[in-house]
Amino acid sequence: MKNKLLSKVTSIACNIFIIWTLIILFIAYNKINNQFISKIGIGYVIYVFLGLIYMGIVAIYMVKISILNIRKLRRDDISWNDIRKRLLKFITIFIIFLGINIVFSYLIKRQVKIVENLVIPFGVAFGSTFFDILTIKRK
Repeated sequence: MKNKLLSKVTSIACNIFIIWTLIILFIAYNKINNQFISKIGIGYVIYVFLGLIYMGIVAIYMVKISILNIRKLRRDDISWNDIRKRLLKFITIFIIFLGINIVFSYLIKRQVKIVENLVIPFGVAFGSTFFDILTIKRK
């Protein structure tokens, strides 16, 4: 029930974002300028900011659910060998994407800031490795 509601709210928010983005692009392309349009633009910026906050909350919720599902699993559902394989896969994907991110950062910007390049590879590695744990049901 909770995931269906979360999915519906996310779907509605994404559809509103797409429609509002198209309206803003139309306004910007046609160079329409008046006070009402300025309020629409400010509202769009606020909506995008709140959307980013919402995505952060959903991400934290998904990580929490993953951790709780891992803790609820019995020894029959998942073995330590499977957890070890997942952690190895996580570390491998993280290092590969971190290396690619650093190389492209150096090629494009001619500077490397490793701390700034950690977040995206971590998220991609975590998501691709542990995503199926969100849906595991106990036997």
